[in-house]
Amino acid sequence: MNIFILLITIIVTIIKCISAQNYNKEECIIVNKLLQKDQSYNCCYNRRINCSNDGHVTDM
Repeated sequence: MNIFILLITIIVTIIKCISAQNYNKEECIIVNKLLQKDQSYNCCYNRRINCSNDGHVTDM
């Protein structure tokens, strides 16, 4: 039973880490229009764009 709880805890932690790395797509769509990039481009990868840890655009 303890192994099952540990496994669930690990899975939940991994999911939280992955979701925390997601970028805010709505904000990037606007920035991508300014950068003339495809809408699916993750603008946080651009060296001129700064994003917070949760993916919000903080500075251009």
